[in-house]
Amino acid sequence: AGITLPKGRHHGPCPLCGGKDRFRFDDRDGRGTWICNQCGAGDGLTLFARSSCLSVKEAIPLLASMCGLSRGMSASDLSRMEAHRQKAAERAEQQRQKEASQREAAAELANLMADEAIIIDASEHPYLARKGYSGFPVFALSRAYRLENCTYPKGALLHLIDDEHDKTISAEIVRDDARKTSLVGGAKTGAVFIEPLNIDAALQNESWKPEAMFVTEGVATGYAVRELMGGAVAGYAALSKNNLIRAAEIAHALIPELPIVVCGDVGAEAEAERAAATVGGVVSFPPSGDWDDFRAEVAA
Repeated sequence: AGITLPKGRHHGPCPLCGGKDRFRFDDRDGRGTWICNQCGAGDGLTLFARSSCLSVKEAIPLLASMCGLSRGMSASDLSRMEAHRQKAAERAEQQRQKEASQREAAAELANLMADEAIIIDASEHPYLARKGYSGFPVFALSRAYRLENCTYPKGALLHLIDDEHDKTISAEIVRDDARKTSLVGGAKTGAVFIEPLNIDAALQNESWKPEAMFVTEGVATGYAVRELMGGAVAGYAALSKNNLIRAAEIAHALIPELPIVVCGDVGAEAEAERAAATVGGVVSFPPSGDWDDFRAEVAA
């Protein structure tokens, strides 16, 4: 029917809205089921109908004729269908251009935030202080910023989101009340680098060689894992369990010689297993609770 689908069961471009990595064709029970983070979900019939800009009632006879289940389509049917597809393609291209522009704006703002950021101790930010963190530097916004209709307040934590080329593509902002938001329109398939606590000493010590890179779901969880592993290790935070595979791929792409340890947490066990398998790494789970809980137990 002229609909391009991602290979296998992986995420890929959406044939409806044109989103780069938000569509998955899972085809449950052979029904052609699919899901898009923006367009919603449906089965093969609704995908065909929406991609052709038709109602389901209109789509059924056209699809039937394409499958040889009814009379062939008339010239007017073919003309109307082609016109619908052209309009759909135009809308998808407009959406792609809009999203590309939004990603570019978010990347520019993230880099500006980084250039103007202030460095504070972890204990100076309420979110990290409540978790008991102190003794290492973090970035905070030096002033308020605005992108489209969203404002990012002065003093909020700044977590830069990087891609596999170590290029900043967006940022996560963490407010005092622990609310976390990514920049509006920013790319969502990057990861936050978590550097060693003693990175300066590590870089000056030629004999220092980490045994592995770790990957966690959240940044604060990454701090917990780093502390538990002695501080002289580095890793990446995925920011969501659904992005663990991408974060593992970024870690592997940037430092391919190191094995990847995906530190799974409560509620993300399956995602952690898949991420580790994707890069030939291993998965690790805390002996009890989540990694923050286990860190608190060890500290006590």
